[in-house]
Amino acid sequence: EVKILAAVSENTCDQQQEVIFNVRVEEVTGEIRGVSKVCPNVEEITYGLLSNASISRVAWEVEGGEITSRDPINKLVTVLWGEANPSAKIIAYPFNSEGCPIAPIVLTVVINPLIEPLAPIGTTEICFDPDLEWSYQVGTLVTGRGYEWFVEGGEIVGANDLATVKVKWSVPGTTGQLWYREYSLKDDFCEGLSPKLPVSINEQFLISVQNRLDVRCHGSHTGEVSLSVSGGKLPYRFTWSHNPNLNSAN
Repeated sequence: EVKILAAVSENTCDQQQEVIFNVRVEEVTGEIRGVSKVCPNVEEITYGLLSNASISRVAWEVEGGEITSRDPINKLVTVLWGEANPSAKIIAYPFNSEGCPIAPIVLTVVINPLIEPLAPIGTTEICFDPDLEWSYQVGTLVTGRGYEWFVEGGEIVGANDLATVKVKWSVPGTTGQLWYREYSLKDDFCEGLSPKLPVSINEQFLISVQNRLDVRCHGSHTGEVSLSVSGGKLPYRFTWSHNPNLNSAN
């Protein structure tokens, strides 16, 4: 609340008027989007500001690197990071639609020749099928970096040097593993291995008709079907077209 006391003259207090303004203070949140672990002296990374508020402009500051380009319209900035530093920073100073400054937003960046990739992204539990291919991708795609995939309990189908990979899991009843090496395309000594992603490979799901008895007369309930089911993962769930509530193999 803001209170203003106004008078008709600066020399007299006659005919004063009090005016009260109610001011609403809104919390503004945001985050800097971009890679927080980089290689020293070679990597140029683009960062942007994501906020729930209406931002008119952003001023940027960097500790441990230098800004090489700015994109004011899209609120982006590109930074060339310098020497190894465990606590480098990129700082955004946003201004709201009225031109008022908002509290700065900080992203700490680790500059280190040891890259620490995130685990691969993809399905972690499957039913074995020798003909199926499963797709996986790196935890975070970074421009200027290369990738090399490794697998246990399966085989890579096609290229293994892209940000995505296809795998055929080949050993049912086991847990396979998938991981990758991430490295800088500009510095051969800047690299790292991702955590291994465990993939549970259940036995192949098989189903067949074990017994069938045809209906003797139209409209009667003398027919019967029995199924033989194996593999996959228990418990099984059955849905029949004539009775959706029947959850049984018979």
